[in-house]
Amino acid sequence: MKQNLLKIMRLFTICMIFCAFNPKLIAQTIPADLMTNCSQWKITKPDGSEQKPLCEYPNQDYFYVNNTNDAIVFRVEINGSNGSTANSNYIRSELRERLPDGSLDVYWTTAGQHVIYVEQAITHLPTYKNHLVATQIHGNKDDGIDDAMVLRLEGEHLFLSFNGGKLRPDFTIKTNYQLGTKHEVIFEVIDGKHYCYYSEDGNLKTQYDAGTASQYLVKDTANGNDYVMDLNYNQTYFKVGNYTQSNVSKEKEYADKAGQTYDPNALNYGEVEVYNFSVIHDGVADGAGEGGVDPPAPGTTPPAENEITILDAIGVGTETGKNNVGSPYAFDNVVTADFYWAADASVGEASITFDLGCNRDLTEIGIHFLKADIRTTNFDIAVSDDKGATFTNVITNQDSYKTGYTVDDEQKFDLTGSNGRYVKIVGHGNSANTGWTSIAEVHIYGQNGSCSTLSTGDVHANNNALSIYPNPASNVINIANAKDFETVEIYNLVGKLVSKQAIPGNSMDISNLKSGLYIFKFSGKNNTVNKRVIKK
Repeated sequence: MKQNLLKIMRLFTICMIFCAFNPKLIAQTIPADLMTNCSQWKITKPDGSEQKPLCEYPNQDYFYVNNTNDAIVFRVEINGSNGSTANSNYIRSELRERLPDGSLDVYWTTAGQHVIYVEQAITHLPTYKNHLVATQIHGNKDDGIDDAMVLRLEGEHLFLSFNGGKLRPDFTIKTNYQLGTKHEVIFEVIDGKHYCYYSEDGNLKTQYDAGTASQYLVKDTANGNDYVMDLNYNQTYFKVGNYTQSNVSKEKEYADKAGQTYDPNALNYGEVEVYNFSVIHDGVADGAGEGGVDPPAPGTTPPAENEITILDAIGVGTETGKNNVGSPYAFDNVVTADFYWAADASVGEASITFDLGCNRDLTEIGIHFLKADIRTTNFDIAVSDDKGATFTNVITNQDSYKTGYTVDDEQKFDLTGSNGRYVKIVGHGNSANTGWTSIAEVHIYGQNGSCSTLSTGDVHANNNALSIYPNPASNVINIANAKDFETVEIYNLVGKLVSKQAIPGNSMDISNLKSGLYIFKFSGKNNTVNKRVIKK
């Protein structure tokens, strides 16, 4: 008995020693553990791809917790496997702000108050082009804003840059920054005025929260201002981490300029350690408790109650030669940029038709567009009955949504009043001036019972239901089966009554309405029905 006990004790001691030198065998701290709201951010990897969500995302060689478990390390190695990020020539490991629940990328305007606080240390610069950005406010690239205000280090020169000097000249914070120096920085925007606070004594956040941080304010004394820029713009968001301002070709170029030989095998990287960070929008800090958990993985959530099962899809003009492109990927209930349907309208018809099994009343279609974050897609949606011979356009010349969407986000479009078995999406190209329409997933909503339970009586009742078409509409809508209704009231999105009138007949002029979404309330003696109408 004693011998067995001694063996157990020896094994326990060996295990404790072995585990102490093998931290992978112990539960690791991951970056999300050091984030106030892990749902509120996504990371752009050095290879240009993105990762979201982050709440359970393990340590990576470019995004991990340091040995003392008190900082997130953003590391970018400059080598041939790391390419430039989309819309940039440089490499990054950088967080980008999203809505607090992680559902969409966030975009705000410079009206109101917006604050980001970061405690960090820039710990390493590239060997030859030793430039790096840590913390930034990003604006609308199409308006020439782009990197609106960033904290940038070149050698030992730490300064604020405003879209590379295009918005205003650079503003020096210090000329002798030493790598590894922990510092706090606050970027604050109040109704277009951009303020910056900087400190290396560890007291900035405490003083800022107390309203006594004026001694840390970076002032534009030359122009008599306590702010560094006054500019209004939109499509704005915060970024945190490491945006290394170099790549392989730049390292070669700068090595040549310095009369040195570039060694592609030598260790060469940029690195930032972030100890703490938070954002405030109009007084709400880090989402005020919203978020903090990863959403369910794609394909693991049950379908919506009114989602119709798609039985099949047929693509016309489908891109060939790729194993990850095909019609089945557009309704496999898995949203990913790796598997999708695509066709090029510049060489012929680009369409995909979904079979719902039998005629059904339709309410909405939800589409996940590939590359939704960098381009919009123009398309039509048409519906046909169970014969599939003639398609009627329900939506024409529609652009996908421009702001805040990625491939993970479902974009919904109204099909109210439509009835049919087949739903066709016809692509016309995208805003990147190519003919491609690329779709990762489609969901169709409406009458979703099995075809065997849709009796003749049900179909008859549906055919007699009040309906409006086309929808969206430009000037005139047609009204079907309105004999039981007498008046129609039109309300805008905020609930304001825009118009009230007797139902004019089988059609109605809406040319006087502004573009937008309206609720049409049809009233009769025994019934009231609301219909959503989109005025183009």
